[in-house]
Amino acid sequence: DLTEYGVDLNDQRKFQFYANKMKKEREEMRNFWKLLLGKAIQEVNVRKNKLLRGHINVNDVIYNYPDFVEAQKDGNYRKLRIYDQYVLTPQMKEITDRIEVTILMDNSGSMDENKIEAARKALIVTLLSLEDFNDYLLSKKSSMHSDLRIYTETYFFGGSHYKVKSFHKSGYSEKEMCEKIKSVVRLSGNDGSTDDASLLNEIADEINDKQVHLMKKGKLVKLIFEITDGCSNTPGSAHKAVEKLIEKNCLVYAFQIGKNSASDIKDFNQVWNDGFSIPHGITIGEDVNRLPKLLLNTIKENMRMIFQ
Repeated sequence: DLTEYGVDLNDQRKFQFYANKMKKEREEMRNFWKLLLGKAIQEVNVRKNKLLRGHINVNDVIYNYPDFVEAQKDGNYRKLRIYDQYVLTPQMKEITDRIEVTILMDNSGSMDENKIEAARKALIVTLLSLEDFNDYLLSKKSSMHSDLRIYTETYFFGGSHYKVKSFHKSGYSEKEMCEKIKSVVRLSGNDGSTDDASLLNEIADEINDKQVHLMKKGKLVKLIFEITDGCSNTPGSAHKAVEKLIEKNCLVYAFQIGKNSASDIKDFNQVWNDGFSIPHGITIGEDVNRLPKLLLNTIKENMRMIFQ
């Protein structure tokens, strides 16, 4: 019963409907996580001291000299930890401590049913796949010697914007599950125009100096994805916001879906691609069903970069 969080049985069924549709893609992502961590964890020869067998270590003999003298009397050295040897042990490449994924969903009036369907599929497989990754990270925690976790948040934007799902500190809760459900089933295309500039600026302004420092050191990674069916109402302002995010070391990408005029595509490129050394915007066009795959591929590319 999730009604206290504003989620009824129909919402749960709808969420499960889309989860079932994306089972194949989710399973492919599970395999990707395993390969990714497999390459990140490597076996290396590490020298182990104070062992019961191996090669005599002079420093260990000196440290344990009183015990060594006692052992000499009866010729029994079996209990002395005065040896060393090289052993193969799993070792994790140095990786980040925290990955934050923010997804901005266009909920403007021009989002028709086909676009909403594709956006829901892309969103649910991303949220559930990152949840799977957290589970796998937890299962490998002892060999990784890392507390890395993935955190997700979602926003809707249109004439205004609002957060649907927040970052949650640890574990899973009914509240977090309900926020995931709302992120998928509440997408309806009823929020007016397309003002993403305000939201992008707000996110950029909320990133403090400490977070920027952690991102520069590689201890924090912020991935931001926008899914939109057109172009920003204010391309100039949106472009400046994207510039700010990139300057603060965020990894930012956008996907334009649906049929768009040449001027809309031009404005989209102005926001996401013009003036940048690498493109950050992908125009998908009318084949909106490509969205989930392209979003997941972008996540894979960035995760490979993070872990390598």
